[in-house]
Amino acid sequence: MELKLAVVIVLGILVALLPLFVNIADQMYISSIEKEEIQSTSTALSTTTTSYVTYTISAPASQSKSSATPTYTVIEGEAVSHKGADTLIVKPSRVIAEPGAVIPITITVHFKHPQPCPHASWKVELYPSGGIEVISKSGSLVDPFDYVMKVLVKAESSGQLKVVYLYGAGCPYGTEEDVTVVIEVK
Repeated sequence: MELKLAVVIVLGILVALLPLFVNIADQMYISSIEKEEIQSTSTALSTTTTSYVTYTISAPASQSKSSATPTYTVIEGEAVSHKGADTLIVKPSRVIAEPGAVIPITITVHFKHPQPCPHASWKVELYPSGGIEVISKSGSLVDPFDYVMKVLVKAESSGQLKVVYLYGAGCPYGTEEDVTVVIEVK
């Protein structure tokens, strides 16, 4: 009788801790995805370290107004929103730029459940404000659990880019995730 009671107590504790173990496994998976993305980004773009990095992106000759190409500096590397089951990751999250600088932004949605799901009407919306203009955007599922969108914004004056991920209609795991990218023009 005492042995059965001990087994039931141990099983109860394990069942109670199961959500914690699943959350830890999810965070480890998300962390590994971010590390892979940083490594692939660093080989393609020069470097993405935690220190300040200044980038120069050349504008097409027809759009260039002066001989100097505007640059920008990444101040904060990423912002994360994880209010529901899915995770929104936006890189970079804070930038200081010269007027006219073109800034690449990477938006990643990590789904808790593989896509397509029964609530597949999810979407990512962009809301620029101030002197920020979205020049181009393209995105796709890179695997059943990850959607990546590449966005180019042009900064004429200080402003923000609000990124909103809306869960699919009727999804019981959340309604929206949102992150704001701050771009300061000096």
